Formats: sequence, structure tokens, C-alpha cells
Amino acid sequence: MQISVHLWATGKGTLSACSLLIIKDVAVVFNSNCFETCMIKSYKAFIDHCKFVDPVLFKHQQFLKSSFIELCSQDLQKAYSKAVVSIKQLAKILQLGLRTKKVFTQKAIPVPCFV
Repeated sequence: MQISVHLWATGKGTLSACSLLIIKDVAVVFNSNCFETCMIKSYKAFIDHCKFVDPVLFKHQQFLKSSFIELCSQDLQKAYSKAVVSIKQLAKILQLGLRTKKVFTQKAIPVPCFV
């Protein structure tokens, strides 16, 4: 699976398309844990390869986006539930960061001393 996802994300043309077909087949044929694994690995690879917009890679990035959407559409209920869980985890991380920032800011503000 890891090799297929790597080839899907880094390959060009036919290699990426064939790797996508393998990923989709594995995601659909095997159990739900396999679908989730395929989705997570594909999402991570998509994010890694789309961090920066490069005019040379723009067409491949569009392919990755549309094929990831196609993979998620294989089982919308599982994809939706995984997305909700991920968004909740992200919200918790951001809230923790905000609380940490507030505590740090409060400690950094000097208390005025009157002599």
C-alpha cells in the first residue's frame, strides 16, 4: 500500500493513474480499516506534495486533488466520519495552542512596579 501511495503522489501520468486504481481496489475490496488506511495515507501524501504551489507541478497537484476526492467518494459515510474526527482533533490542538499562547503572554507582560 505504501508503495502504491508513493507512486501515486510522486509519479507522472500513467504511473500515478495505475497506482490510484490499485489504491481504490484495495480500499474497496478489503475491510473498512483498509479503506481508512488508504484514505489517511493518501491524504498525507497529498498534503506533502501540495504544500507549495509550483507551476510545473500544478497539473499533477490537480490530479492528486481530484483522485483523492474520487477515493473518498468510494465510501462517503466512512470518509465523512473520519473527516469529522480529524476536524475535532485539530480543534483540540488549536484550543490548546491558544491557551498556551495566553498563558505565555500573561507571563511575558511585566507587572508595573510603583516605587
